[in-house]
Amino acid sequence: MRKKLLPKNLLVLLLLLLMTLTSTMAALAQDVDLPAPFCGELADDDCELLADSQTAMLDIQEMTTSSQIDLLIAGIPDLPFEEVSLSIAQDSVIAMDPTVIQELTQLQSSLQSADASDMDAIMEDYMDLVIDLYSTLGLDSEVTIVLPEDMAALLSEEAGGIEIPEEITLQARMVDGFLYMNLDDLAAAIPELGEMQGWFGLDIATFMSDMLAQASAEANSSDMASFQMGMGAGSMLNSEEVRGMLEEFVNVERLDDDAIDMQDVAVFSTTFDFGGFVASEGFQELIRENLDMINQMADTSVTEAELDEVMLGLRFLGPSLFQDLEFEVLQSIGLEDNYIYHTETHFAWDLQTIMALAAMADGGQREMPDVAPVVNFDLVQDSGDFNDAPEIEAPEDAQIIPLEALEEGMN
Repeated sequence: MRKKLLPKNLLVLLLLLLMTLTSTMAALAQDVDLPAPFCGELADDDCELLADSQTAMLDIQEMTTSSQIDLLIAGIPDLPFEEVSLSIAQDSVIAMDPTVIQELTQLQSSLQSADASDMDAIMEDYMDLVIDLYSTLGLDSEVTIVLPEDMAALLSEEAGGIEIPEEITLQARMVDGFLYMNLDDLAAAIPELGEMQGWFGLDIATFMSDMLAQASAEANSSDMASFQMGMGAGSMLNSEEVRGMLEEFVNVERLDDDAIDMQDVAVFSTTFDFGGFVASEGFQELIRENLDMINQMADTSVTEAELDEVMLGLRFLGPSLFQDLEFEVLQSIGLEDNYIYHTETHFAWDLQTIMALAAMADGGQREMPDVAPVVNFDLVQDSGDFNDAPEIEAPEDAQIIPLEALEEGMN
């Protein structure tokens, strides 16, 4: 017999998982229908290969992915830890309707120039597409998160005495608009979860429909303007004007070819000159033109005079501030089918120069951290089984959480 009300802890876990999936789907939507790729000084054939790969990836309906994310933040003042290291491993099967994602992206692109009188109709279209996205997306994923000991201890304290383990494994599926989560591994690691074992499901498509309808009904003109601004910001970054501004600072090279799973692949390396970009006149003009939007989105009140002071500093200090930042994206593209089989993103920023400048600006009163200040981010992802991935099925005997229980747990 199903319980009418479930422990609040389960509801929180499901909501956290929902936010993770929402972020993933937003990323998918951002990656489609892109303008022509940056090619720099690549040969025409190499540039054409990058463009063909974009087109091939747009038409994928299903695939498998395996990824590893490693994050290190150390020596940053005012953080609760001297060093934070976090790793996330994920194995997934993904199925999607490319048409829905492309329509979402096209709608986002139209928001920046839309009239206020059109926003009600656009919002209605947006809600319909979001529901279509949740209804058509298929996902079968296992995620393992490894936390440092001190972070697990802090989270345990914040969780009201629940002992959060240093390693957490979650299994999730999305099928026909329902989000499912398997709590067996989590319950074994967290005894406080008691009998919360097996699969639990939630009609996420209906839930999102209700939430969006409620938000739309309660929204005022200011809310709609914020929505338009936030959604339009992403499309602005892909505009011809901004891309023309970025092109000077993007470097693309074709490295030696490789082989992955018997597939010959072309390997491309992309880097970006952050220091040169923030010191450029184009970047500074872009910030000035969008100061009102930045203030509204960040809830700040930076004046034009204050911005001019910051921009002057960036013009002179930008190259030195970012001289120790290393950024590279590697892509391995199949020479026969143009699919992306392997991707790596590496971001490493040694902040000692910035910390030293901050100490000087503070009259030498600021102490340098004992641990070298750095921010490192590494993502490695392998993809395969393009348009031939295993079928995603709903788990048997899953306990379906009534939406009323979820709403009560949120109140």
